[in-house]
Amino acid sequence: MRIIDRIPVQAVRITTSSAGAFPGFSPREERNLRFTDRSNRLQAEVEPAPWAPDCVQRLNAAAANGVLQLVVGDYTEPGASTKDGPCANAVLIEIDLVAGAASALSSIVGLPPIILRKSPRFESLSCPVLPRVDKSCGIDIDGVADTLRWGHPLDGRTIYKDLLVVPPHSFVVLEADRPASVVRLAESNSLRSHEALAAEQLLEAQVAAMLAAARRIPNSGTFLSLSGGLDSRAASVALLSQGNRVPCVSMAASPYSLDASIARLFCAASGLPHEIIEFRDDYVRRLPVLVQQSAALTGGVACLGQTVDLYLYSRIGTASHIRISGHLGNQVGRGGVESIAAASLNERIFSDDLRRALEQRPREPWFLPRMAHGGYAPVLFEQEVHYWSVANYMLGSSRALQLSPYADVTLIELSKEAISRDPRFSSPTRTSIRRRDLRHRMLGPPISMSFQRTILSRYGAAARDVPINWGWRARGGWSFRGSPAALRFAADAFACKMGRQYKALKKPMARLSRALGNPSELVAWQDVIKGPLRDLTCDTLLSKEIAESGLFQSVALRGVLDEHFQGRTDHHGTIVRALEIALGLASRH
Repeated sequence: MRIIDRIPVQAVRITTSSAGAFPGFSPREERNLRFTDRSNRLQAEVEPAPWAPDCVQRLNAAAANGVLQLVVGDYTEPGASTKDGPCANAVLIEIDLVAGAASALSSIVGLPPIILRKSPRFESLSCPVLPRVDKSCGIDIDGVADTLRWGHPLDGRTIYKDLLVVPPHSFVVLEADRPASVVRLAESNSLRSHEALAAEQLLEAQVAAMLAAARRIPNSGTFLSLSGGLDSRAASVALLSQGNRVPCVSMAASPYSLDASIARLFCAASGLPHEIIEFRDDYVRRLPVLVQQSAALTGGVACLGQTVDLYLYSRIGTASHIRISGHLGNQVGRGGVESIAAASLNERIFSDDLRRALEQRPREPWFLPRMAHGGYAPVLFEQEVHYWSVANYMLGSSRALQLSPYADVTLIELSKEAISRDPRFSSPTRTSIRRRDLRHRMLGPPISMSFQRTILSRYGAAARDVPINWGWRARGGWSFRGSPAALRFAADAFACKMGRQYKALKKPMARLSRALGNPSELVAWQDVIKGPLRDLTCDTLLSKEIAESGLFQSVALRGVLDEHFQGRTDHHGTIVRALEIALGLASRH
């Protein structure tokens, strides 16, 4: 029985009660630790083998009479090596090799994700990647329905019946020959003092917490994912204020994209190395392979979109094994959500059981009724962040250690307090969320309420006038220097939308988009599905395995594919969601 199935070497720090920190694991090794019960005693192994047998032997010897402790994720977080309380971006796992038992403490947002595999004969824990999934792992129709409607499963589900994701702020215990126990922990009262802070004091406390988080981030082997937005910009300036000059990488469809243009201006003003990774011919040529690799890492969930990260990691040199990003900045900085989309699908391609499951899921954001009942901030940080980010975190952690200065317990608790005071979050609706997002892109969040803008104004003097998003400046006002790129972006976004909605405008709008340099779309998925991914799409969806899955009506599915690829009816949204589910099922060994 394997109790610990897969933990990427590059994502873990190991200590033992008898030997302290354990040396010998290279951060660039794409290998996984596992711990298997052999004669009522756990034994450390590594896959794929053979690899560093002496290292594994020394690890087992060091832990033979004590407890092995693994910190998975941000090992620089205060408290990451203790049981005092959950972290924001780290999981603490303790393994008693002699007793054959293990325990794990999840973070306050449930990232890195802990995945449990449960079956009558097998139970194990993996973090932060999927365990090995074979054909015996059944299908969770509710997880599939969640994913089809909202893009990801909810409530700890995956698309596989036997795989469960541990909730945030929970304690897990695994023992040989006993079912795993998962206990949700009570909220800590240690940070209630924030309630007494005045508005100005709360803002200053957020600034101090962000700078403290930036101070502990390593300054070697790192790169920062920089866009043209506020979150990654504020992260970079916070690092600069601590003397940490992290090189920046931006993803773009072309040098004319808004993100690339703004990031280039910011890095030039700040004196930071900057590289643009373009998603052009090489990416498109490699897409069929990248999609299948992505599906194996995410279980199919969001596997098309996650190929951009896979491609990014393939282009980053081996010297960089830590990725810093603006992850959580949207939620921590302004109470934003990642998506309000709910897909309307051509449901005739699905089986009767799956159609009934979809009918139970309304075509509206799933979190709105939960926020009305349980409060905006608790649902935002304990559910929306978690469910939306699991797939991205699993894929990213297989390639690099994921760090963010926003992933900090104190900063998250301060932001919860700020959100609880803000009347704009008292009755959230799709319209109010969309309105806040539009205001953010055009004008930015209110200066008096934004610790991110405060950090940029106070510590980012060199690049203070470089535009953000659609052209606004951190200290207020509009930057005319950013207007050409913003107008080009807006015109291209309009052309892409019109070309998709009106068949007669498709060709002229495509010509306009090409003339503008395609600045608004990182990947033109409508064209990609009909081009380089067409064979993979048809072969996967029409395979014998998918026909026997019980999820699809084969005749209707073939008809929808024919209508789409012959240009008679656009079924792009339905085909993409169905393809991701099918790829997840096909990735089982």
